[in-house]
Amino acid sequence: MPRIRMDHAETERNLTVSTPVLVMNGATPGPTLCLTAAVHGDELNGIEVVREVSHEWSHANLHGTLVCLPVLNVPGFVTQQRYLPVYDRDL
Repeated sequence: MPRIRMDHAETERNLTVSTPVLVMNGATPGPTLCLTAAVHGDELNGIEVVREVSHEWSHANLHGTLVCLPVLNVPGFVTQQRYLPVYDRDL
């Protein structure tokens, strides 16, 4: 399973913010499904759901592609805040 880190922002201290991206390709063509979680940094339940689907479910019968982004709001997740910490805005 390819694991990608998508760099998309910098913090006020010039540190790069990377979002983990997991991609699973089925043996046969089909639709693409994207699962996301942690749009709000203090909502943690979805992270476990995405982790379980990406790591624990069998993908033997997968048709198409499954793209998993377990944490969208990385700065909010790290600081356990609902919004983007620097801007205090909803992602």
